[in-house]
Amino acid sequence: MGLLRLHLRSTRKFDPIIPRHLQKRMPGFFLLRSLLNRLLKSNAQIEYCRSWLINLHDSWAMSHLQPGDSLAAGVGWSVSPARYCRQHGGTVLLEARTTHPHNFWVVNTSENIRWGFPRAAWDLRFYLQKLKALKHANYVFCPSDPVRDSYINFGWPKENCFCLSYPVDLDIFRPPADKSLPLGKVKLCTTGSLDLRKGAAYLFQAVAACLNRGIPIEFHCVEIFHENFSAVYRKLFSSIPVIFHKPMNRTGLADFLRSMDLFCLPSLEEGRARTVLEALATGLPTIITAETGSADLITEGKNGSIIPAGSSSDLEQAIASWAIRLRTREFDRSKAYRVASPVGEKAFQAAFAASLNRILDLSR
Repeated sequence: MGLLRLHLRSTRKFDPIIPRHLQKRMPGFFLLRSLLNRLLKSNAQIEYCRSWLINLHDSWAMSHLQPGDSLAAGVGWSVSPARYCRQHGGTVLLEARTTHPHNFWVVNTSENIRWGFPRAAWDLRFYLQKLKALKHANYVFCPSDPVRDSYINFGWPKENCFCLSYPVDLDIFRPPADKSLPLGKVKLCTTGSLDLRKGAAYLFQAVAACLNRGIPIEFHCVEIFHENFSAVYRKLFSSIPVIFHKPMNRTGLADFLRSMDLFCLPSLEEGRARTVLEALATGLPTIITAETGSADLITEGKNGSIIPAGSSSDLEQAIASWAIRLRTREFDRSKAYRVASPVGEKAFQAAFAASLNRILDLSR
């Protein structure tokens, strides 16, 4: 398209797709951020430092801007550049990885309070920076319908919110060759971090209720605790029998999912949950909330179920129903399988280019 003048990267590596002469890197920023992530012990400390690092990033980006430039960046990472571009005749497009910042703040802070975790969803300074960046934006790219709807609910015009799901490489996530159903306990799993935002408390409540009812399940988790769930787990759920697995690479994760029978992610807020796409790609029946951003991939009763967010009773019923079905009725994972990534890399690039052309037409 010939529209890109400069690609600024606060990393050590070049982007393999974009010509190198169009790229500027800031490896010192990446190294500083990595060092702080290792030295600091809590997410609160990391987020506080990140809010100050954004100022450093913005100063560096500002030194490369010219009047008339347009900007594409992540929400919250380019406050001063966004303001500059708008003031000098440019257009600002921001990528939203989660729902509108205020929705994220309210949902997650409320959930933290509910479960006795005494802090807000983000560092306040970081939250305010996101809101400031949005004040200067013309358009927002959203990875799913729930994200787009959250922006519309906070006053954004529908025509300024582009729903563009990112591509996910799922080549190694395939159903197992063995199509047999579980003879013993049904292996229920969740992957990714155990986080209040991802509905971990409701999932553990539902598992406990299923076990008390005698539902034959075996619960598997990847042992990655967000700090907001660690104390909750120790206080309320440590007696629940769980098989924890160490974090694994993508090949190990694909093998792990193939060895499971049922997947669950009852998130209260997401952009588009990659873990759901990976589970569906291996043919796992998948229980999710609409808030995962993946409800469009679920055919009720065929490859999973959609439940209300924040309801352990609905989650319990869905787990029990699928556990019974998996042990007593035929279920072919290869038939449940569908290409979970809505678009591949080439289709994504074409959709992104079409969106940019539309924005340019609207801006003329």
